[in-house]
Amino acid sequence: MELRGWLPLLLWLGLMWPLGAPSESRLRVFVVPHSHMDVGWLHTVQESMQAYVTNVYNTVVEELTLEKKRRFIAVEQEYFRLWWDGVASEEQKGQDLQFVWRGSRSLSAQQEIFTHVLDQFGYCSLTTPLMASPEGSH
Repeated sequence: MELRGWLPLLLWLGLMWPLGAPSESRLRVFVVPHSHMDVGWLHTVQESMQAYVTNVYNTVVEELTLEKKRRFIAVEQEYFRLWWDGVASEEQKGQDLQFVWRGSRSLSAQQEIFTHVLDQFGYCSLTTPLMASPEGSH
């Protein structure tokens, strides 16, 4: 991301913690890349897949391959499923599984998406297969 993309955040932080502030009041900021593409919010699922979702996941695979310290959290499992089933190559799928195993990519869900407590069990059953360890590891 270009510096000008970070300017609003940097200005906000600068206003909260002026340059002359004591060192013990410094704020440590961690930026964790994640998806936030609400399924069906402004566009149909198909429009979103064509417009940006496919590019996001393809780019994530490229970037996590280049730098092992990077992390990415996928929030919308439906988009991830569509990418996995219809877009990702076998090579990308293999790379993505490696990211999961090394802790570079994970899935997340916000609790407010569940309208009933029992819905959480369905979510857990979907993510359980991804928690398998690679062959030959302990």
